[in-house]
This record gives sequence, structure tokens and C-alpha cells, in this order.
Amino acid sequence: MLDARNRAEHYRDLAEECRRRAITTLSSRMKERYLLVAKDYLLLADGMEQAHFIERAVEGSKQCIESSRLLMAQLDRLQAFENSD
Repeated sequence: MLDARNRAEHYRDLAEECRRRAITTLSSRMKERYLLVAKDYLLLADGMEQAHFIERAVEGSKQCIESSRLLMAQLDRLQAFENSD
């Protein structure tokens, strides 16, 4: 399955294809429809990019939390060792 970043790129490619079709079609009604679909694909791409950055931020936060837990455990062991004297 594609990750959020790859899906965003895929949606941008689809938007570009719709824009190309809008340029080449003779029907003004179809041109409008292609442009609307292109706009929707761009909105999807933007949403996927935001999802990608959110996923990265969440992963970074998880790593920080785990590092903090490890540091707190080490501090607790150090304090316990110092109090055992």
C-alpha cells in the first residue's frame, strides 16, 4: 500500500492528467468537469501531504516519549543506588 507521500504524488499526477484533458476537450461542459476533478485531486494530494507530516510528527513524539521513559528509569535506578548507601 502506498504511504501518504506517494498517494499525494499519485493524486497530483491524476490532477495533471485531468488538466491536460480539459485543454484538449472540445466541450466546455467537459472542460469544466475535468477542471473540477483536477481541483479535487489537488485537495486530496494536499490532505495526503498533511497526513504524511502528521504521521512523521507522531512517530517523532513516540520516540521522544520512549527516550524520556528510558531516562526516567535510569534516573530512578541512580537515585535508588544513591539512597542504598
